[in-house]
Amino acid sequence: MRRASLLVLALGLAGCDTPSAGFVGTEPVPVRIGPSSFDIRVKGDRAEAIRTNTEVGSTFASIAPRAALAMEQASGCKVVPTTVEGDASMVRATLGCPPVRKAGP
Repeated sequence: MRRASLLVLALGLAGCDTPSAGFVGTEPVPVRIGPSSFDIRVKGDRAEAIRTNTEVGSTFASIAPRAALAMEQASGCKVVPTTVEGDASMVRATLGCPPVRKAGP
């Protein structure tokens, strides 16, 4: 019974900071805004904020503005307000500046 409980706990914790399919392989940038801690991933003109702390009673309406600020801080771009979507744990949005292209071949 104890092993089963530990397995369930480990699997639950493994999903706490797992990016969505479009952001797999993108390194997170940790950002703290007020009481919220996020891992921000930016890919092209899209950003994803995954909240990494516990906040009792949090809702999308209370988290989304802080997530948008965290995305702006991590990316250097403004978030397009009409594109903010998600829930209290994961927020995605479109960034209002062109993606930065890395130099190379």
